[in-house]
Amino acid sequence: MEEQQILQKINLDFARAGIPPRVFAKQGDNNMRVVAVSLYNDGKAYKVPGGYAVNVSAKKPDGKSVYNPATEVAGNVAYITLTQQMLAVRGIVSAEIEVVRGADTLKTEKWQINVEECANPENQVESTDEYKTIQQLLAETEAAKTAAAASASAAAESAQEAKDAAAQAAADAKKVIDEGVNDKLQQMQKIQTDVTAKANKVSTDAAKVEGYAKAAQYLIGYNEKNILTVFLYEE
Repeated sequence: MEEQQILQKINLDFARAGIPPRVFAKQGDNNMRVVAVSLYNDGKAYKVPGGYAVNVSAKKPDGKSVYNPATEVAGNVAYITLTQQMLAVRGIVSAEIEVVRGADTLKTEKWQINVEECANPENQVESTDEYKTIQQLLAETEAAKTAAAASASAAAESAQEAKDAAAQAAADAKKVIDEGVNDKLQQMQKIQTDVTAKANKVSTDAAKVEGYAKAAQYLIGYNEKNILTVFLYEE
């Protein structure tokens, strides 16, 4: 099975019968749920003999039947793929596993599939009897896996595009902020330069005034007739 498929596990015995194990599924699911069934004979692992086939036999709530092969058998574990027809009707699907070769048949205790109704049951396929070969089942399962992989790839590509767009937006925002900061710094530097120049001019003018005042005092004191002499200074 593939990583995108949902795997559920149950144990079934050929020699004992207990409370039927139950797995969950949704109406309309198709080939994306797999049940790993571990087979036992009176509590001991039952390895399927060579030359024998393993099938699932099921009855839907509406009375329609399903008889499909296991998609894989490894040791005492049979992997059952839940098809769309197996899950076409909401309710409890009753099932069992068969090991067969010709007329020789061996069946396990029963197990159940709890099919929960989907949000739009009116859009589901019509329930019919289903009898598939292993080739048909494997081909449909492979097609479902390919479609799921394509969807996952498209989702990953969309996510990368969104990530790239977010990174570009962040870069653009940083550029705008940096440009704004630089403009403010240039304005502040210009203001500082202007203030410094004006301060220097005021300082120079004050020094000149102080010099004029001292010169006037000197001249007034020097004039014995207390006649005020005014000198005009021009740069």
